[in-house]
Amino acid sequence: MESSIYGTEGEGANPTGAQPVGAQVNGHSFSPVPVTLGPDKKPKVPMIIAGVFAVLGIISFIIATSAGSQAVELWSDLDGSEYTKEVGSSFDAVHTDEDNAGEFGWGIFIAAEYTDSDSNGMVDACEEFELTVTNNGIDVTESAFMMTCEYKEGNNSATYFGLDGKIQVGTVCGTLEVDQDCDIGSTYTVSNNASATMFLLDFEDLFGPLVEESIGLGIAVAGGGFAGCCSICIGMIALIVGLLRFSKGKQPQVAYQMQ
Repeated sequence: MESSIYGTEGEGANPTGAQPVGAQVNGHSFSPVPVTLGPDKKPKVPMIIAGVFAVLGIISFIIATSAGSQAVELWSDLDGSEYTKEVGSSFDAVHTDEDNAGEFGWGIFIAAEYTDSDSNGMVDACEEFELTVTNNGIDVTESAFMMTCEYKEGNNSATYFGLDGKIQVGTVCGTLEVDQDCDIGSTYTVSNNASATMFLLDFEDLFGPLVEESIGLGIAVAGGGFAGCCSICIGMIALIVGLLRFSKGKQPQVAYQMQ
């Protein structure tokens, strides 16, 4: 019986013909060494990217939310008192439209209680009140005036504009309204049949700056929301890549290296 480095049995001692560790073949030795195939991809970089974009997304959403809150507050807490003046029972006003985009018009108010005692759907003070608008002596009330005396409980527009103790009887030359038509540069005379003192609120002076500011806030809301969504999406993709690298890391493989 012959002996070998695999054992003392003669048959089956080396059935595959594999060379043992340190075996010599034609003067060369072979040793199994661990070799990592392919680049070693780390999950650290994707995780950092995910964190950065998550922070950017949160900041963007905060900016968008803040701008939205400012816009709501801007329109919910109006103070028209500084744009309101007492004009007596009759006054003349020139219709202007600097940007040629239409005007919000003049709000006409009187001192009265916002009530509807007979439940007919009209504010009591408006029932005996009649307003007339003329242009060069021609009655243009029908085309230049819109009455706003409809009663809706808890919905007094004068209170909304910060004019407590008053009611709005209508709007003159609000050319943004389809039914109102006034010529630019023309003078309009507004009077009432009850010789009641009227108060004029120029809606253009009140709303003009608010609209401009609202446009800026709207852009901030849209931009912040868009940037936030994009940042979160990119962050999620980076997070998924990082997690995949955690779970599918490259394992070292054994190969024979000639020495």
